[in-house]
Amino acid sequence: MLKFINKLNNKNIIIFSDLLSLITKEKKIKAVIKEFEKIVSQLIDNNNTIILPTYNLKFPSLKKTGYGENFITSGTMIKIILKKFNFKRTKKPMYNYAVIGPNSKKIINLKQTTAWGDDSVIGYLSNNKDTLGLGVNTDLLSFTWVTIHCCEETLKVPYRFWKTFRGKNLDNGKNVYEKMFVRHLDKEIVDLKQRNILNKLHKEKKLFIKKGRHVNYSLIYLKEYYLKNLKYLPKILK
Repeated sequence: MLKFINKLNNKNIIIFSDLLSLITKEKKIKAVIKEFEKIVSQLIDNNNTIILPTYNLKFPSLKKTGYGENFITSGTMIKIILKKFNFKRTKKPMYNYAVIGPNSKKIINLKQTTAWGDDSVIGYLSNNKDTLGLGVNTDLLSFTWVTIHCCEETLKVPYRFWKTFRGKNLDNGKNVYEKMFVRHLDKEIVDLKQRNILNKLHKEKKLFIKKGRHVNYSLIYLKEYYLKNLKYLPKILK
């Protein structure tokens, strides 16, 4: 798998990581970071565009955002990689992304009318056949890659509704907002059964899984995952 990752070129690659379980089980965090930095460096050298989720999921309650790592809630590894490479950042306060590579300008200039719509970062990536998702220690057969929310927004699922969150960017002093297709957190939602879809993609060789030296890796063709969910969601909503 790692050799396959290093052979990728001219792709969009969005990276998600979850090191919480690793940290609680073993003392190899430095080795993991070193291994992962090598992967990112090789992907950049191979002319790929790397996208990191620098989400500020506290924005609705804080009503504040900025580009400092104190406003990033999407993992320690993301913060470490940002310090190592010269990423640029998108402008939305909550579903914010760091980008580096040949497609950076296009991605940063997306209108991002809504958090998960066609002109959002994750919407653009999910509809692009040259996009892959790279998971570092994420749950191999249940992680939803955020793409599931693009499908929910496209289908206008009945358990979600529109809401706009507003606040201020402390770095530039501007008032900022983000429109999202949200759900009530205290209400039960449809069981999306992502494991079924991910198992199918794995069998079809659209999802690859490999245990690295220190962590598990998964690599998925994001558009294939998006299309399967577009077909699947209407069936369970009947």
